[in-house]
Amino acid sequence: LTSKIFAFGNYINYYGDAHRGKTDLDPRLAALQKVLGDDFLEGKSVLDVGTNSGDVALCCGRCGASRVLGVDVDATLIKEAQANLEKAEQANVEFQALNVLADAFPEEKFDVVILFSVTKWVHYNYGDDGIDLLFRRTQKMLRKGGLLLLEPQDWKSYKKKRHLTTTFEANMAAIKIHPGSFKRHLTGVMNFELVHTLNPVKAEEGVGFVRPILVFKKIKKKAGEDAGPGATPAGQLEPEATAPAASSKEKKAGTSEEPAQAAEPVPTEAEEAGKKRKKRKDQEAGEAGQKPLKRSKDAA
Repeated sequence: LTSKIFAFGNYINYYGDAHRGKTDLDPRLAALQKVLGDDFLEGKSVLDVGTNSGDVALCCGRCGASRVLGVDVDATLIKEAQANLEKAEQANVEFQALNVLADAFPEEKFDVVILFSVTKWVHYNYGDDGIDLLFRRTQKMLRKGGLLLLEPQDWKSYKKKRHLTTTFEANMAAIKIHPGSFKRHLTGVMNFELVHTLNPVKAEEGVGFVRPILVFKKIKKKAGEDAGPGATPAGQLEPEATAPAASSKEKKAGTSEEPAQAAEPVPTEAEEAGKKRKKRKDQEAGEAGQKPLKRSKDAA
């Protein structure tokens, strides 16, 4: 028998084994409550990406969120999340089997988007383009002033599974947007500002996680918000179009399509003095009843 490859980190009981311990509240959410307030989810709509068996989404529902949508690429895990939801009897939580990068997503805005321990798996499967698209779609799905709760895996952890598939190996070799540069990418290219960085407390009698959690806030829209990978970064303007220079032949014949208006040359002091002398002679000739002489071609 071949063992199953969890290409998206879709391990069974991932949250139950690694995070929860004996407490009903995920330790990362508990740590966030300390800096954002106990009621920071009260009345908010929440999207939990990579929900697994739904523990974090259900915690958000218990913390007063008005609506929670948990999504995961693994339909089996979503069934488990649905079973947990039935036990919890929480009407404000919903689960869907969905890939936020590959599947069509409903045009819905959220107050909070949670990306806990998913960026490494996006990097493995889709490379830098996937990370960029994930952040852009997160930005699009967030309301202005909404929060992105990001728990990225560090670069060291990437090396553990890099040989799991050939796709992983190829994407790993090409990565340029490293986890350490997510902050710069989100605040420089995207429309986010970093408002908090914190380390969660370990779960009681459990392993827990001590990865930093970055809290970003969506700010005023910049140019290029909805652009895809390869577009001009937000906040940078496209260079102005420049008309092609006329050829030497066009310049000589003066036949360029839109000839530029040449600036009038500034006369020299000698030319100014000559003009004044000519004007004075013309005036004197006029006073004497004579017309000023004009040199014709025939007289030349």
